Amino acid sequence: MRRGLFIVFCIILLCCTGCDWVRTTLGLKSKDEIAAMEAQMKAKAAAEEQRIKDSLAMLAAAPAEEPKDYVSELESGGYYLILGSFEKEVNVERMKQYLKLSGFTPVVAPAPDSRLTMVGVGPYSSYSAAAKIYDTLPEYYIYESGDEWILRAR
Repeated sequence: MRRGLFIVFCIILLCCTGCDWVRTTLGLKSKDEIAAMEAQMKAKAAAEEQRIKDSLAMLAAAPAEEPKDYVSELESGGYYLILGSFEKEVNVERMKQYLKLSGFTPVVAPAPDSRLTMVGVGPYSSYSAAAKIYDTLPEYYIYESGDEWILRAR
C-alpha cells in the first residue's frame, strides 16, 4: 500500500515540477520553448518602448509651427456661420441656392490650405449673433457630422 502511494506521489510530483519529458508527452511546451517565448515577448516590449522613446524625441526636436492667421476675401473682423465646405463646385452652387431660397445671402470663400470652398452666411458683429442665426436655420442645414461652425475672419 505504501509503495502504491509512493508511486502516485512521484507521478504527481513529476507532473507538478514540469518535467520536460512529461510536458512534451502531454503536448505542452518544454522549458526551453517557454523561455524562448518569454525572451521574444521581452524583446517585443523593449522594441515598443524604444519606438515610443524615439517618437517622443522626434516630437521634442521638431520646431513648433506658429499658427497661421486666416487670410480671406471675407470682411475682416466679421463672424460667419459656415454651413459646409465643398470640393465640387456643383455642391457649392447647390448650397448657395438653398441659402437664397431660405432668405439668406450666401457667402463663399476658399478654405485655408485646402482645395475646399466654404459656404456660409454673414458677416455678423459678434460670435453670439452668429450663434443665434444657427438656431433659426432650417433642419436640413444642420448635419449630424457637425459641418457647421463659426469663423472669425482676420
